[in-house]
Amino acid sequence: YANAQLIWGLPQAIITVSLMAALLPRISRSAAEDDGGAVRDDISQGLRTTAVAIVPIAFGFLALGIPMCTLIFGSSGTGAATNMGFMLMAFGLGLIPYSVQYVVLRAFYAYEDTRTPFYNTVIVAAVNAAASALCFLVLPARWAVVGMAASYGLAYIIGVGVAWRRLGKRMDGDLDTAHVVRTYARLAGASIPATII
Repeated sequence: YANAQLIWGLPQAIITVSLMAALLPRISRSAAEDDGGAVRDDISQGLRTTAVAIVPIAFGFLALGIPMCTLIFGSSGTGAATNMGFMLMAFGLGLIPYSVQYVVLRAFYAYEDTRTPFYNTVIVAAVNAAASALCFLVLPARWAVVGMAASYGLAYIIGVGVAWRRLGKRMDGDLDTAHVVRTYARLAGASIPATII
């Protein structure tokens, strides 16, 4: 589980953190000047820019999880590497909502609001714990850990929904949602056929 999560988190850390290190000062400056339009534009740009890399990588994990883990961890046995591959596949699509939440929460930090990200993290942790416990109780032992990996993504999907709604209220509903969703939909539409092939 930890090895699959490490592989999963590496591209997110490199791409999203480096992009937000460049954008966060601009977002903070715009928030301090009470320029909601500039904050919205920067958040939208951050989401769309990270999506260009994160969405194909997430689908790449879905398509190549088993071969990647067999290559990296094959010395520990094919069965163990295959199980790690299934975990990486389950983690894969969770990379998208994880990176979206990472970017969206930066808007709250720019407004010097640390409570909302804290509560959002509590919600994500609670959903993850509940869904993981359900997987442990319901799924066969071999698939329980894979289900727990998928629970991670589910928790972040819910976290994104909560954070997006709260940010929308803070910014009077003006979040450039259509533009952002269209970008993600196009990237997913391009990635799905490649993943199937």
